[in-house]
Amino acid sequence: MAIGFLFLGGGTHSFSTSNSAIAALLITLYPRLPTGPNDNRCHLQAFRHLYVIATEPRRVQTVDVDTGLPVYCPLEVTVAETEYYDETNYCDVTPCLLPERSVLKNVRVCGPRYWPQLIKITPEDKPWWRSGDKTDPDPFNGGVLYIKRKVGSCSYSDDPIGCQSLLSRAMHEVNVLLHF
Repeated sequence: MAIGFLFLGGGTHSFSTSNSAIAALLITLYPRLPTGPNDNRCHLQAFRHLYVIATEPRRVQTVDVDTGLPVYCPLEVTVAETEYYDETNYCDVTPCLLPERSVLKNVRVCGPRYWPQLIKITPEDKPWWRSGDKTDPDPFNGGVLYIKRKVGSCSYSDDPIGCQSLLSRAMHEVNVLLHF
């Protein structure tokens, strides 16, 4: 069960901290497990599967608007201040898991290869991943964030170091000409 919790939804889901999610986990992890397959006195077999109610999708994947392919992209995530910790920023590369919407303040697409984009999140108790309807104005519709690559930049999979873009090639040619 612990390995199943570790790889929830293939690494795309995480546990929620809502009251109903905590209650479902407590019922699932009730300490008295059955002694045999027909033992239903202590713990019903169906209760073991209630952990699914406590999960929510949190993976965000960036997709290039022009090609429609998933791409790597650095994100700067800002978590709002609560009574337990201060406002914090951290960087992550997509695909990644984001914190709950109730504590998330904003997400910013950063890095030199993609156009900057700031997404301010309104705190709500419901998750931002919905049905995947394309007409939905939510930026994390279905866990997908559409981004646009700058002209002359290669994707991270094609150019992991960043030395093949048009600007770096031009600077390299200028440096070569200056040394002769």
